[in-house]
Order: sequence, then C-alpha cells, then structure tokens
Amino acid sequence: MSPRSEVRLRPPLTTRLRRETPPAVSTARPTLARRSDVPVGSEHAVVAAPLFTRAGYARILADGLDGGYSFRAFDDPFDPSGRPVCLLRHDVDADPGAALELARIEAGLGVRSTYFLMVRSALYNPLGRANSAIVREILSLGHWLGLHFDVSFMPGEERDALEWAARERFILEESFHTEVGAVSFHQPGQSPRPLPSAFRGMVLASSERDLPGFFYLSDSNKAERTHRAAEILRNATEPRFQFLVHPIWWATDDPDASTEELWTQAILRNLERSQEQLLACEGAFGTPRLFTITPR
Repeated sequence: MSPRSEVRLRPPLTTRLRRETPPAVSTARPTLARRSDVPVGSEHAVVAAPLFTRAGYARILADGLDGGYSFRAFDDPFDPSGRPVCLLRHDVDADPGAALELARIEAGLGVRSTYFLMVRSALYNPLGRANSAIVREILSLGHWLGLHFDVSFMPGEERDALEWAARERFILEESFHTEVGAVSFHQPGQSPRPLPSAFRGMVLASSERDLPGFFYLSDSNKAERTHRAAEILRNATEPRFQFLVHPIWWATDDPDASTEELWTQAILRNLERSQEQLLACEGAFGTPRLFTITPR
C-alpha cells in the first residue's frame, strides 16, 4: 500500500460527509445568554445556540444550573437539600472522543455526569491505548462510569446476562480503578430473551424500582423531543429528571448534520485513534493512511 493511500469503507450512506476537527474546549464557564439577562417574553435565551451542537449543549446545561438542578450519580440520586435532580446519562455507543468533548464542556460548567461504556462495542475498545487515555481524562474531570450492556448478545450461553454484566463491570472497575455503580441496556428491543429487572450492585438506569419518580427523556437519533429536555432544564419542571444524551449527536458545530453524517464522523475518528496506536507500536504498519468513506 502506498504512503497516504486511501482505505475505503462502504456504509449505507446517502449524504455527503462533513468532517470536522474538534476545537479545543475551554474549562472556563462560557458566556451565554441567560434567563436573567433576557427581557420577559424574549426567546433570545432559547435560540442563542442551536441544539445538537457543542455550544447548544453548553447552553442547556447552563440553563439547568440556573434552574437549580443538582447533577448527581445514579447510585446517589437524591439531593439532601431538596433541590431538583438531573441524572445526566451518556450511552457511549460509538465515539469515546465525542464523549470526552462533552465531559470537558460539563466540567467547565461544574456539571457531573455518568458515562456508560461498552465493553463489546462494534466500533471501539475502551481498553485500547487511546481510548483508555480518554476514559481516564473523563474520570479526572469528576465524572462517573457506568456499564452500557449489550443485552441482545451474550458471548457464550454458559452464563446468563447477570453473570456477563458482572464480568464486564469487573473489567471496567479493575481497568480504571473506579466504581461502576450503574448499568444501562444497549438496544434492549433487539434482545431475544427477557430483560433482567435488576443487577447485583448496580442501579439499572431504566428501572422504576431503582429510580422512583424519575421522568426520562432521550435524544435518540436527534429526536425532536430533545427540545422538551431543554425546556425542562430551563424551567425546572421535573423535580427528578433523567436525561440521556448520546455524545455522537452533539460533538459538532453543525446543527443540520444528519445522523448518517455523524455516524461517519464517529467511524473515522475511531479509525484515526486506532491508527495512532498502530503507528506507535507496529513497525510493519508503515506510513499513515488517509481514511475516507464513500456511499455505496
């Protein structure tokens, strides 16, 4: 293969690729339009930064702080002072790098959240060199780890879902020297078997028994309902609120990027991190490749 040769992948895409270089994220609290700065009846605080962008994410978190929310861990979900609580959850389906971008934004605002990692992801290895460094930085910023468990596939039938989840939890805890106190399901609708209703030692994010009274809302596939999450955080209308944010949708400056384009970006970023490791430790790998993705 010649230097800087192209490696072409062929996912089912129908739109062009918008590639971005993630900007450096300041740890200073950003200057945003706030409710207290805007005249009554004005919508400027709402439209100051669009959703599904880095700036838009910072905006809704700042609104949540203005609304009085306490951002807490899943295994310690209630505020002793009676403040409204937000369990901010990230299911890291695709791109640890995008997760780190959001973790830095949150840390700059003094917000803490839980990052649910996959041990058996189709796209990333959380124990690889580059991704391990990412996870350690996320933890150093004060965030928590959870397990994002693929309940639809078990590596072997000799153990049930509870046993596999316990093993994956052990891997994350031993690798990153932190407690994993919560678990969420990956694609539970595809499971061929009944879903577990409880896990030993971990809060199940979808369990009403574990998290009584929490209103749940997800940004899945850039859903229109995400606007409601912004309103809830701004106005503190839900005293117990679990908000699932997928980092892949927010690590961009283009609010109009399609889900296909953002998946493409995630694939390429994973390939580039893998290449960094190969360049560092595999002499026979040779020179860097330029990765591109084209539609079929």
